[in-house]
Amino acid sequence: MKKQLEAFVSPQTCFSIENWWLEEELSLSPAVYARVGDFEYSITDSWPARGGGGNLSSSTRVNEYGLTVSYNVAPFSLTMKGKAVQCVFNISTHGGQVFYTSTTPHGTVLPIVIRYNDILGGVMLRVKAPSSASHAESKKQPTKIHDVYYVSDESYEVRGVTPINAVTSKIIPDTEAFSFLTNVNMYFPRPIYQWTLSGVVQIDKSLLDAYGVWGGSYSLTGDRENPYPDGISLLTIKDGVSGEATLEFNHDTLNKTVTITVLSHTSKVCDIRDLAEVGAPVFPNTICFAQ
Repeated sequence: MKKQLEAFVSPQTCFSIENWWLEEELSLSPAVYARVGDFEYSITDSWPARGGGGNLSSSTRVNEYGLTVSYNVAPFSLTMKGKAVQCVFNISTHGGQVFYTSTTPHGTVLPIVIRYNDILGGVMLRVKAPSSASHAESKKQPTKIHDVYYVSDESYEVRGVTPINAVTSKIIPDTEAFSFLTNVNMYFPRPIYQWTLSGVVQIDKSLLDAYGVWGGSYSLTGDRENPYPDGISLLTIKDGVSGEATLEFNHDTLNKTVTITVLSHTSKVCDIRDLAEVGAPVFPNTICFAQ
């Protein structure tokens, strides 16, 4: 069978397994790492009957903060075998990214988008029995916590839209917060502040516990009445592995505006978007930081 490109993602991107159609356990070769906590992993060589989900990777690595994170070292082939079916998924590398392909007719690779088709939060490896009927691609409601939305293995979608309003600089009123959309852990060398229902919370990192996250209200100060310092402030974002971005916040106190500008980035995606175009009108100043 001719190989077809199915997904092109960061080595940090987890994959999951969807096995809803088989009444039998699948053996996995080689064994894979399953994330069981923020920085905790177990090794598994099987997948349950009629089971789906998981945050899986071929290996792990220690990031620059000394924390163990998922990391897919390519090339490798993953074989899922049961009595009724055998699927082979190949993962190769190109330009620092990894390609997922299926080389057998009963395996399908589904890229899981985070609202936009250029930002992927994960890869779903779907296994179907030879007699399975065709099923529609999943599109479920994400989990919401403190105005932040999480795409998990229980709430994912495989289709997104093409961004039309992405910019690298934007002027906003100095009373408005900014938001994030990301598919990696984010670390902030300087503290930022999240606006929650219980008050303003200082944060220095945001750990990804799902396939992707967007939303939230953030500022550079802990004062909701004055969210930004006067003049120019810099914000650096790191993913702890290979991605970094520097943004400038220029607060014009006379005109009561803030100009947010992406000065540089090594991440695959770094820009500013208005999420109204994907049905999230309360997040007009979203910083996209993605691999």
